[in-house]
Amino acid sequence: MMKILNYTSDVFKLANFQYKAEHRKKFFGILWKYLNPVIFMGIYTLVFSAIQQDGNRGFVITMGILIFSGITNSMNGATEWIYNHALINFITVRHALLKLFLSKVLFNFLPVFYLLPVIVIVQLFFFNYDFKFTISESIKILIFAYLVNTLCMIYTFIICIPTTILSKQFIDLQDLIPHVLRVTLYLSPILWVAESSNIYIDTFIKTANPFYFIFDLLNFVIDKDYSLNLISFIIPSLIMFISYYFFLHNSKYISKIRDLILYE
Repeated sequence: MMKILNYTSDVFKLANFQYKAEHRKKFFGILWKYLNPVIFMGIYTLVFSAIQQDGNRGFVITMGILIFSGITNSMNGATEWIYNHALINFITVRHALLKLFLSKVLFNFLPVFYLLPVIVIVQLFFFNYDFKFTISESIKILIFAYLVNTLCMIYTFIICIPTTILSKQFIDLQDLIPHVLRVTLYLSPILWVAESSNIYIDTFIKTANPFYFIFDLLNFVIDKDYSLNLISFIIPSLIMFISYYFFLHNSKYISKIRDLILYE
């Protein structure tokens, strides 16, 4: 138990160091990590819950995009995790590299954990005329959102390992990943409910989009009549299996990163 606590403490310390290093020269400092998502939360809430008078979509959209921001920030940042000889010390120390990469993902997901209750409270007290959620229902949604965010954080960490290695081998991947993430966001049931009159197109979108399941889960718990598409879990499960088998199993990623650093 003590080993787990020490391991977790080290990951949080590394994430904290990154906060301080990245924001030390800014006037608002690390507050920007929280101000940025708060600003876009306000925009989406204003547009989709106040102006359009459609509180349910504003709730789903704001929560979905907030969680997705943790994924996009982690994956975009993962393209620069491997740099020159700076990781040599992390490779030679047991579990150090794993702690470092975990801290980088945690760095991007911590604001999500802090801001999810804000979204639920705002929805409950200001935009609840559509759903009429009770306090207990809102608490259940918050707990579910935390579970989804935790699942997404684990999923993101697993796919960030091959991302950081492949981006070192194929530099163009750094420019390609943001576009791929943008397309997957637009092809998810978040800004629109991804249903058309063509069942084949719908099935392809739900099956091929590796992040569709996130917004599907949110719609399932918030929109009470929304059906959960289990086929949207096929590709994420396959990606996790491949990433684990070829990169994480027996710490294969360490030797791959060592070769990239030593022989570049």
